[in-house]
Amino acid sequence: GKQSDRYVLNVDVAPTLLTLAGLPVPKQMQGRSLTTLMDDPRTAWRSAFYFDHRFDLPSVFIPQSEGVLSRERKYVRYFN
Repeated sequence: GKQSDRYVLNVDVAPTLLTLAGLPVPKQMQGRSLTTLMDDPRTAWRSAFYFDHRFDLPSVFIPQSEGVLSRERKYVRYFN
């Protein structure tokens, strides 16, 4: 029942599930538990992220690209 405009990523799913199961999140694991954001919407959170899509899949229309996204800027590099 809560909404947020914060950037969450697929790497946040595993730490979230571990936290909800009462298990420790390994330090080497990427991502952050979304329970932190759910408990306190004002908590410090990521303000930008890097994305990378290098797969050439003709059946999926996502151009090969990489970039950085923030609230103020978006840099995308497309590969042909």
